[in-house]
Amino acid sequence: MEHVSIRAKGAFWPRLLAALALLAMLAVGRYTYRDYGITVDEAVERNSTLISYQYAFETLFGKDLALATNRWKPIKTGTTA
Repeated sequence: MEHVSIRAKGAFWPRLLAALALLAMLAVGRYTYRDYGITVDEAVERNSTLISYQYAFETLFGKDLALATNRWKPIKTGTTA
């Protein structure tokens, strides 16, 4: 019976390539994260997330968080109405 190594032969280069790709993505993300602004639907998404969070909390723990979504100031989206 032949001994099977935990490390597969020839697995060094694919792992190195994956590690370099991850490092490249992290570097690009690190230097471009300030370019992203507030999206148009961020206020809507925030309110729906708070409602979902409140529902999950009530379902799991049986307690009301009393998150009044209308007490938060609306996020300015840059549109004029």
